[in-house]
Formats: sequence, C-alpha cells, structure tokens
Amino acid sequence: MRSTAAIRRIPALLGAAALVTAALAGCTGAPGLGGCDPAYTGGDASSLVTATGKLGTNPTVDFPTPLISSKPQVSVLEAGNGPLIEDGDQVDFTIAIFYGKDGQKISGDSVNSDRAAVGLPHNSLSEAMVCMHVGDRIAVTTSLAAAYGKGVGAQVGLQDSDTLVVVLDLTAAYRGKADGFNQLPQDGMPVVVTAVDGTPAIAVDFVDKPAATRIETVKGGDGATVKKGESVVVQLRAWIWPDAGDDPTEITETNANGTPQTISTWEQHKAYTLELGNQPLIPPGVQRAIIGAKVGSQLLVVIPPGADHYPTVPSTLTGLTTDQTLIWVVDLLGIQK
Repeated sequence: MRSTAAIRRIPALLGAAALVTAALAGCTGAPGLGGCDPAYTGGDASSLVTATGKLGTNPTVDFPTPLISSKPQVSVLEAGNGPLIEDGDQVDFTIAIFYGKDGQKISGDSVNSDRAAVGLPHNSLSEAMVCMHVGDRIAVTTSLAAAYGKGVGAQVGLQDSDTLVVVLDLTAAYRGKADGFNQLPQDGMPVVVTAVDGTPAIAVDFVDKPAATRIETVKGGDGATVKKGESVVVQLRAWIWPDAGDDPTEITETNANGTPQTISTWEQHKAYTLELGNQPLIPPGVQRAIIGAKVGSQLLVVIPPGADHYPTVPSTLTGLTTDQTLIWVVDLLGIQK
C-alpha cells in the first residue's frame, strides 16, 4: 500500500529531475505552431482530462479511472495568448498531480508553483512545455519514470510504470540565456566563453586582479532597463579568483541536506529571481551592476575586497572569505511582474 505522505514528495522531485546535463537546442519548423516542433501530441488518455478554475490556481481536475498512458501525451485544455515557449526557455508554472489509477491527488491541496527549464531530455513534464504558449493550461499523462526518472517510484511507494495525470498552468516564460549582441571586451578582464546552451565559463590567464570593482557588458541586450527594487530573473555563475597557475573555483553553497553544491543556476537548470537590494546571497556589487542594465544582457562583474563584496559572508557559502576576489557572470532574462 502506498503512503500518501510519501507520494506527496513527488512535486519536489521536479527540480531533482531537472538536474540532467543537457545542451538545449532551438525549436525547428512545424507549420501552424509558430515554427516549433512539440515533443508530444494529444492522445486517448490526455484528451479525457478536464480542469476548471482560474489559471494559476489549484484547479478542479476530472478524468475517468483507471487512466493509463504508456507514453507521454499532452492536450491543451485552455489556450493562452502569450508568447511561444521554446526549447531552452525558463517557464513559471503551477502544477497539480494525480494518480492515474484511482484519481488520488498527489500534489496536495495548496497551489504548487515552480520554475523549470523547458525541453530537458528524459523529463516528460519539461519536454511537454515545448511549443506551448504562456497562458496555456495543459494536461500531461505520463509514466512516473518518464516524468521523474527511473527508480523514483520505489522512493515514493509507486511503480515506475504507474500513470500520472498532471495539469500545468504556464504563467510566465523567459529566454533561457542572454540573447544580446556581443560587445567589445575590456582589457584586463577575464574572458567569458559561452556554451551552446548558454552556460558560461571563464579564463583569467595573464590577467591581474583589479584593485576596484569592474563591470563589463559581454552581451548587450535591448529589453527593458532594470530599475532599483525590481525582481529580476537571472542566470548566475560565480567563481573565486584563483592563485597564480590555478583554475578558478566555483562558489559553493551548503544545501538543506548539508551537501555542498555550486550556486550556478546553469547546473540546477532553474533561473533565479533576484529581488534587487534584498538578497544577502548576492554581493552588493553584483546587484548594483544589474541596475540600469537591459534585459537580454550578459554582465561580467569582478569584485575585489571592499564595499561591493559581502559585508559578512553568508554562513551557507562554503570556503568563502571577504578577502577573496569574486567573479560573477549574470544573464538578465527578464523582470518578474
């Protein structure tokens, strides 16, 4: 017999399932879908799902039981009129999850909101959002293994082959990486190299540590200008300036389980909402650099010890001291309303 408490852990596993390393490519043409090729189509199972209620709230969902879906299926229950969601985008959504066999709700009675990268392989919920639109409410029928990975069923008292019925409300979307134009690099600054999926890396060979904070616009965006006090959706990666002959070391944070992990949003495949002026985990100098920049930009910020550094290093950041020079690369994806 499965435990209700155990299976309610499933929504939290969406983030864990998203930790799949992937180089995300753009959508390719499909007539009538805005030049986008969806990962899945509707089928006999997903077409039987109905949901009522205001978008972004906990919906009332109905479907006949048992409902079995051997392969992922996606049906649009309510069409939105927002922007097209493409492979690699970051999407804000609410999620309601049900057990296909008997209709039992897994995700609890409250509204469950999250953000995830779109199109991650081996994650049917992430792939289901490809080529949808902001404002869509979609029904996804999928096996537990296709949604969260093989072996997850044993952790929550289900079988990997069990069908889940998932209703997703797609409430906002942002580009997954900075899409501005490359700018001329500054002398005496680290070199930023960007992978196909947008993940940045840096090189500091033959570069001396600066004596004062320096800011470089690596890519210049043409979106809205960020203002003080706004909440900005960003991708972040940060390093400690290395000693001579060494490679830069990524800044790490101790998570709730006591395990160190990099603070890179790229590794987590989940962009971060930064409330400017009110986030102790991000140095003041980085927050000040973002103000006045345009959405779509990529910023390189180098912070030596001083006023732009952490006044006190947060206790969760491991191995970091206020006398180290920090290197941050920030992609400005959007302003959260």
